[in-house]
Amino acid sequence: MKKFRLDGIVGYDFTAASVASQLLGAGDVEVTLNSQGGDVLEGMAIYNAFNDHKGSVKFVIDQAMSMATIIMLAGDERVGRRESSMIMIHRPWGMGMGNADEMRDSADILDKMQAQMQAIYSGSMNCSADELAKMLDDETYMDADEALACGLLTSVVSGSKNALHQMAFAALANEDLKLNRAKYTAKVKQIENKTSDFCNSLQNAGKMSEIEASLRTRGLSRTEATAIVAAVKRAQGDLAGAASAENASAKALEFLNNFKL
Repeated sequence: MKKFRLDGIVGYDFTAASVASQLLGAGDVEVTLNSQGGDVLEGMAIYNAFNDHKGSVKFVIDQAMSMATIIMLAGDERVGRRESSMIMIHRPWGMGMGNADEMRDSADILDKMQAQMQAIYSGSMNCSADELAKMLDDETYMDADEALACGLLTSVVSGSKNALHQMAFAALANEDLKLNRAKYTAKVKQIENKTSDFCNSLQNAGKMSEIEASLRTRGLSRTEATAIVAAVKRAQGDLAGAASAENASAKALEFLNNFKL
């Protein structure tokens, strides 16, 4: 998978031509997006470039404002960071000059741009046309969870790499496990605070079952240990496409080994 970033203003810091050159010859791509928006027409061309790309497109959102949210919607996956991503949508705007007829023409063009943008938003967002129109009128800012709820994002992850209990807690928010979360979080914090050999035990483990056993010997129940392993797998990304179960375990183990406890 090819990975690259898009930072800055659409049409100035990155263009359709520069994006097309990044996509040329690439298969699946992962794009970190950090943009306050920019030129509508250039943004539409970038949206089309991603939409036409034959491989899968995954966007990881630092910030996506204005036209950048349209570009983002060309992604098969759109991942926000729970603690730090911000998404903003509004009506297109611009500056014009000329006589009254020319100014009226400019307003008509903005209306056409808005209609195109609303059609793209409607393809992903789970709100009515009236609700969407109001969000655009209000210039709506959303954190990652709010953007997930309305369909702009497809998933949300924790931005913290070294907080096991936070990632597990976030993953469990969508689970049916009947855990006492305060008690559960306290247990994981105890592991972090008092167990100096935890990383060593993980480094010596070769299977997910051994990772789970390492957690269980430190006071967690089987249900809780299994939940943590599942949470870590989700926090690092979907492992369903791994070549084998052993490869999936190795990836999860590598991720766990990077924790600073």
